[in-house]
Amino acid sequence: YVTALFSLAERNLQHIDSLLAPVCLTFFKTIEQNADQLVSDIRAGRLFDGLDVDDDVRRTVNEHLKADPKRADEVQKELGKGSDNLALRLWPCLRVVLMATSGEFEASARLLRASFLKEVFVVSAAHGATEGSIGVILDPSKDSITETPTYAFSHSTAFLEFIPEDNIGEENPKTLFLDQLELGHSYEIVVTNTNGFYRYRLGDVIRVTGYFNQDPLYKFLYRSGQLLSVKGEKTSSADFYEALRSSEREWKGKHLVNFSATESPNLEIMDGMMKGKCYFLFIEVAYLDQNKTCILSKEEKQMIDEHLQRLAKVYGVCRTNGSIGPMQVIQVKQGTFARLKDITTKGTNNQQYKTPRALRNPEFLAFLLEREIRISP
Repeated sequence: YVTALFSLAERNLQHIDSLLAPVCLTFFKTIEQNADQLVSDIRAGRLFDGLDVDDDVRRTVNEHLKADPKRADEVQKELGKGSDNLALRLWPCLRVVLMATSGEFEASARLLRASFLKEVFVVSAAHGATEGSIGVILDPSKDSITETPTYAFSHSTAFLEFIPEDNIGEENPKTLFLDQLELGHSYEIVVTNTNGFYRYRLGDVIRVTGYFNQDPLYKFLYRSGQLLSVKGEKTSSADFYEALRSSEREWKGKHLVNFSATESPNLEIMDGMMKGKCYFLFIEVAYLDQNKTCILSKEEKQMIDEHLQRLAKVYGVCRTNGSIGPMQVIQVKQGTFARLKDITTKGTNNQQYKTPRALRNPEFLAFLLEREIRISP
């Protein structure tokens, strides 16, 4: 809220750095959901008394925030017009938004492009982690939502190794060096940092797409550990996302907001009821231009399973021979995954939070089940 307040108060804002696309989406949703109060605070030049912040934060904010009735009127007018191209209407000088847009962040990035950031240039300038910089974008002149960014490895801040995708599930897999990577192959990144020489499996899986001189170029695919398996198959979150994207193109105006999936045994443990071997998919969808609840039909839900069978070959074979049953798609209420983030991070402002695609925590699964949209017969 405080970030949104200071951002709105600055008419000449030129640059937004939000780290991850879901963080940027949360930022604009915060503005939408608190529009009247934000306008009031800009007009008054102080935080409203009901906001739950520490006294020192309130004191600092009130010292730096100046009453600006003219700007409050401008913000109120633009917020009243809805979300379409909102960023440029609020900040005519805005030139660029920096955020990660590929892999699991693509759904949030596309929602932003379809509404709040319709005409704003977006770039995912770097691929990084707490442990060090992994890669830098090869061509920063290309919009990172329109075209999936390609990175060159920045191997000066950390030492990099790579686990071939087929070996990711092993406890002590073999690793390769940069000069051993092959075009078209996928790998999980292992990083050794320069502060203490700690060696980590980063969890990021990338695919080599080309070369810049002798440096491999790559695209981010998905997070390892986000694989589902009920019959020995390994279905990645990347395949799930592509199945959802393919389905979304046929949904006519309904857009994917977020998703998580789990294997049926995880729910059997919770309630003791046998469910057969299958995947459970929790999905949140919305209309971009309407506030009414968006409901997927039975046929629209079935599309997801059909596309996943096509994309994940082993899963497709198991579905054909009946060893894995039909996917159970559970649509949850709007705002569910934002609430899940709050529960997971216990209300802290964790900017690096990533929605778990393969979810097995009983508490979080119970929460998603409680948020199911139930349609009366």
